[in-house]
Amino acid sequence: GKHQMQEIVAGGGSQSFNEAIAWFGLGKHTSVSKIKIVWSTGEETLIEEELNSGAKYTISRLDFDAL
Repeated sequence: GKHQMQEIVAGGGSQSFNEAIAWFGLGKHTSVSKIKIVWSTGEETLIEEELNSGAKYTISRLDFDAL
């Protein structure tokens, strides 16, 4: 499969950080089957479920701390 990566720097001065939003284009594909998130702490979250194109997903590390 193909891989895409985007780093989000959510701290620092007013000119040195990105909004905590990542956009990924899927081209002709209509979904992805899994995503892996590597948090700033080095922790990894693997989500293995169908994620559809054109949809907005909110993913928070707090959602996975309870698992």
